[in-house]
Amino acid sequence: MKNKNQFLILLLTFMLIIFAFIFPEIKAATSIYNYEVIEDLSNDENFNIDDYPDVKNDYSIQIISIAESINNELFIYCYQPSHKSKDLRALKVSMSNEFREGHEAKNLKIYDLDLVSADGVFDKYKVANYTVSNSTERYYNFVCLYREYDSSIDASPDSTITNAVGLEIGKQFCIYDENGETVIEMEQFNTMEIEVKLTDFLTFENGWTMGNLTGDWESLYSFFIVFDVEDYIVKKIYNADLTFKNRSVVYDYDSGKSLSGTYTYSDWEDKYITLSNTDFVLFDGKGLFSRDYSWNRIESSIIYYNNLNDQGVNFSDETKKALLTSQWIFAFYESEYIVETSSSVNRDVIHKEYEEIQDIAILRIHFKDILGLTYNLGVIGDITSPDDNPGGEGGPNFDDFFRLIGIIL
Repeated sequence: MKNKNQFLILLLTFMLIIFAFIFPEIKAATSIYNYEVIEDLSNDENFNIDDYPDVKNDYSIQIISIAESINNELFIYCYQPSHKSKDLRALKVSMSNEFREGHEAKNLKIYDLDLVSADGVFDKYKVANYTVSNSTERYYNFVCLYREYDSSIDASPDSTITNAVGLEIGKQFCIYDENGETVIEMEQFNTMEIEVKLTDFLTFENGWTMGNLTGDWESLYSFFIVFDVEDYIVKKIYNADLTFKNRSVVYDYDSGKSLSGTYTYSDWEDKYITLSNTDFVLFDGKGLFSRDYSWNRIESSIIYYNNLNDQGVNFSDETKKALLTSQWIFAFYESEYIVETSSSVNRDVIHKEYEEIQDIAILRIHFKDILGLTYNLGVIGDITSPDDNPGGEGGPNFDDFFRLIGIIL
């Protein structure tokens, strides 16, 4: 019996030793913190690890190489100088797969990035939901890399939620086959850096109707983004591309059934829109003492404020300050806010329908500078969202209401 127990102990010890060697290998193979990114980069004879030092306070992320897999996946390799002291993760990238002539940006889309491997100051990402084309020459124009927001190193405007921080890339890669070998060429191109000063919305109310007496209201929400241009003195903006996410929200409350009510959400949708300097918006107010409001989608932020202020919009102090101290505004989207209510002695029923907007990013701006030169550039800027509080309100003309009361009295 003693010999048998000793044999079992020896067998168990041997198995534990084997597992001790096996499990670290399994863990390393499945962890993102492995040597895969270094091994891939080292396949390039021009790669020198000494060219990429550890820099503690450099929070940039640079795309230094790309690769295509046999499964038609696209990978990008990044150098993050502060990786060892501040590990910042890239979240998204704005890019196009069309050949770029000069510095002209076209058909930019934002793609999510999945971190595959990390080691030292290097990261390897997979471009999510992207399939490499079968073209003999494949172009990848990377304009802006978006990294996670970090409150310890990043500032965010008031009333604005910064979802991701934009970093300049401005590189075009071309991949093609030559004599049985894959060739990758890269060239730099110009971009346009902006600073988002405010992302917000205004509400516009109709005049008085019979429905208001029973608690029914209809409003218009107008979403906008305010920004400054860093490196150009912009005289005129012709058009621009933006993207954002939206979803519909339905809220139902019945005091006879629930104390708090229930929310129903649709799936988030990615929206891509192009604004033109000829785009014009009109809010045609309905009901008694209603007002009409109008504004341009692309406008100087000061002119935008003066125009709507003259029409009777009451701006918050914060929004007023941002508009009067910034350069440009894009009023890019409107949605309805509907409230229906009914009440009895022992029961209240409320039904609301509206949209939520988030992850707003400016992708491209076509403009003329103060010297008369025109540019059509991809944009470097943060991805932002508004908070829940409107930056201003437009509503019925109560001056007319009080004048009518005075006449009656």
